[in-house]
Amino acid sequence: MKVNSKQLLAALKKLSGAINNPSVPVLANVRIITGLDQVNLIGTNLNQTIKVTLPCEVKTQIDTTINFKRITAICSQLVDDYVKITIKDDTAALKCGKSRFKLACINSDQWPIDNVEGDFKEITLDYKTIKEQIHQVFYAASKDESRAVLNGILFEVKERDFNTVATDGKRLAVSSVYGMQQEDLNISFICPVGVLMDVIKNASDYINLKIYESKLSVKSGNYEVTTKLIEGNYPNYTQIIPGSFAGKLHINKVALLEAVQRVSLILDSFTESIKLVFNGNELHVTAQTQDSAQETILIESETNEEFSFNPIFLIDVLKNLDTDHVMLNYNDSISPTLISANNLKYILMPMRG
Repeated sequence: MKVNSKQLLAALKKLSGAINNPSVPVLANVRIITGLDQVNLIGTNLNQTIKVTLPCEVKTQIDTTINFKRITAICSQLVDDYVKITIKDDTAALKCGKSRFKLACINSDQWPIDNVEGDFKEITLDYKTIKEQIHQVFYAASKDESRAVLNGILFEVKERDFNTVATDGKRLAVSSVYGMQQEDLNISFICPVGVLMDVIKNASDYINLKIYESKLSVKSGNYEVTTKLIEGNYPNYTQIIPGSFAGKLHINKVALLEAVQRVSLILDSFTESIKLVFNGNELHVTAQTQDSAQETILIESETNEEFSFNPIFLIDVLKNLDTDHVMLNYNDSISPTLISANNLKYILMPMRG
């Protein structure tokens, strides 16, 4: 087979999220299968399988596996030319320009079987929509593996509304798109965060999702990923969002983000808090340890309120919002606070003190 070296390298990089089990030799490899004027490159770690399809010249049928790290490293140093790959006696011969390599292969008979079968429900989303929704919530997912359902992002389709949800029990992020132009569906599933981050990095244009009983298949252009879904019941997140608020504050997002980042520089621990002190038309962002820091932001308000927040939780939401302003909705200094902007709702519990 012959394929462009730069296209081959780009395709190999898309597989990196699925090839992370070097303890099993064949799983440290990329599977190469040629078809009619194309080649399929496949990587798997048993939980997740990625396939990328490339155009190529095919002279003889190939179905083998080659060490992923080695072929990727080689392709990263090749000139921009065609790579010719020939397989003979469990050895792959690579030629590109003046470069020649011989790499050991592992027979594809050892490749794990990963069929996706059964009934499924299907959704098609544009890339911009799904990228925005994942970016708006992914940081709120838990990293504590003792509660697996919180390690993923909940996708929830209710008729024509589409929600993505993440929580770690201390904060909640919900991004919603209303009035999708698709048939009415009612379905929910929990997908690993890492898989979704790979999708928005490698996909383009429209993204097709097929939801099976325990797996999800995502396809966009020449990129396709199949992953096991996270099993279990997601918490009823709607109960966490207050039905009403006593007050609202309109704040410039960039000014708030930069102020929180700067005053947080004096903090030594994630358990320490910063304060948002609203005093008339001024917002004072402060931090106090043995040192102190303060920044002042002008706002349009006559409110006198004070809140203590985990600065990391504030920074996470603000830096992942593509908007000029955010709304802080509150009842009092100890009740759940809602930060809202565009199609995002972010619930954050104030800290004591």
